[in-house]
Amino acid sequence: MVEMLAGRYAQLYLTPAEGMCRSERFLRITKEGEAYEGRLDHFRTSPLDRYVPVKTPAGPVETLNFGLREDFVSAVRILRDRCELTEIPETEDAVLITGLTDWGKVRAHEKAYRATGCTDWEKERRRFLQDREGCTSPLLLTCEGPLRGISAEVAGVSEEKWRKISAPIRRYGMLTRFVTEKKWGALENPGWDPILRDCIGIFAALRSYDDVLAKRILPAPSDAARRAVDALQEAVCCWGGSDPFRLLHYIYNETDLFETPV
Repeated sequence: MVEMLAGRYAQLYLTPAEGMCRSERFLRITKEGEAYEGRLDHFRTSPLDRYVPVKTPAGPVETLNFGLREDFVSAVRILRDRCELTEIPETEDAVLITGLTDWGKVRAHEKAYRATGCTDWEKERRRFLQDREGCTSPLLLTCEGPLRGISAEVAGVSEEKWRKISAPIRRYGMLTRFVTEKKWGALENPGWDPILRDCIGIFAALRSYDDVLAKRILPAPSDAARRAVDALQEAVCCWGGSDPFRLLHYIYNETDLFETPV
């Protein structure tokens, strides 16, 4: 999985280090698309590594799940934090990266451009790199393990069930953020953001909304947050559908939940 991705993001061949983002090699790779192949020994890899492209109402997202947390941390440092030795909190287990130039797309566009007989590739290259929608690919990095480091005991479910449902809650929670920000913009009341993400994630995992579980895993427990969970439970019951993204659309467009402060 990492080797496939490194063909488009060659900075993955570099090992995170202090000041690496200012190095000549890093800048040539990320700014100029310089071809580079090194070693990937800083990734141990795991049989649980998974690459899954996902279609969302706001466009495709490539999801990459790392079986080992240390590989997840390395990928986040390289791709999001520009190859610097940043601290990644133990509670951070999903990262959405947008705006990163996908040099695989640039090369594919060059091939198609030259196939038409056109010759001024440098001019077209500058134009294409300014089209950030065209030359980037949203990436969602996740890692195995219990959601946000929360124990099964705190979640109130068995270890086996918690392992099973943590992955879709984590994945759909971040996909919810991607869809909402692209289609409707950031929420005016940011307190709703983690509650909504968990709602869609739980629904995707269970095909129902477990309000008891939602309250147990609240990132910032409060009476207002618990009332928000109750309101979401009522909205889900009124809706009655089965698709997580359709539920998200319903909550945004056919309820007034977000008018209530959290």
